[in-house]
Amino acid sequence: MFAVNAVAMLTASASFGLAARRAALPLLLTGYIAIATLGTLALAVQAMLAPTLAGTWLCLAVTMFGVGGVFPAVTTITQTIGHARAGAASALSGSAAYLFGALAAPLSGTTVRAMALVMLAALVPAVLALLVARPCPVSHITGETPPFLLLHGDDDRVVAPAQTARLHQALRRADVDSRRYVLEGAGHGVLSSKARIWTSTQVMSIIVNFLRSRLRSTQGSGDKSSR
Repeated sequence: MFAVNAVAMLTASASFGLAARRAALPLLLTGYIAIATLGTLALAVQAMLAPTLAGTWLCLAVTMFGVGGVFPAVTTITQTIGHARAGAASALSGSAAYLFGALAAPLSGTTVRAMALVMLAALVPAVLALLVARPCPVSHITGETPPFLLLHGDDDRVVAPAQTARLHQALRRADVDSRRYVLEGAGHGVLSSKARIWTSTQVMSIIVNFLRSRLRSTQGSGDKSSR
């Protein structure tokens, strides 16, 4: 059983390497936690109804697959945000270590039901944190919101481009001046492998022209009001 759990975790780590090229990291982290939670729920259900060796084996393999994907996702995210948000990176890393300890401790030997309950007790806060700790800037948009310039790389694996698309649409619906540009091949800011895109002449021109146009309009309205 321990060998199967180890294989499940290694398989998850390998799958993460492939999936990270196509999906945003927060989405992958959420997916792996969901898989671990479903495996643990199934373990709890079969433990209360009619626990079997095969059922326990399968449920633990699913749970360990989810856990095996959580760690590379957490490690990659902390490395990405660590420079700008060291506190958040440290908290995420520490929470992941706690989650692993809480999930792995029951595996050393206890009843199936007790093992499932302890693992659920560790996973439920993780799921709640994912649901509650999601900031939603869209809900703070008003008619007084200042103009926005949104730049997003289409290869961003930390924040999905759909996020700025949603923000841009919400700003436009509120009649707020919003301009959005998607940069081909660009990743998550200057920490990505193609960081030069963010400091290219094209990007600098977009930023400078936006600032010039907004500052010019602000000065014009200021002159009119002073008259």
